[in-house]
Amino acid sequence: MKCAIKAGECLYKIGELCQVNGKKFNHFLIECNIKWSKSYVQFLISLYNLSKDYPKISNLSLSLYFIKNNFKKIKLSIISSNTEKSYWKA
Repeated sequence: MKCAIKAGECLYKIGELCQVNGKKFNHFLIECNIKWSKSYVQFLISLYNLSKDYPKISNLSLSLYFIKNNFKKIKLSIISSNTEKSYWKA
């Protein structure tokens, strides 16, 4: 999970650099021979963004496949639960 979050962070920063340099993000990924689907790349970036607000999400022991397929539900559950919110942020 921590590796996926780190990959999302790298992809996020690459996206920012591409915007600054006027380069297309997708073309950069192709040039670097990164063969992940667009949805998987977006998932990793979203996972990284969620982990910035809720750092304990990196301790989840669920498979990435499960988290990706249920990401919206997991995210909504974490964000909407007042008692869980303090746990995830600590």
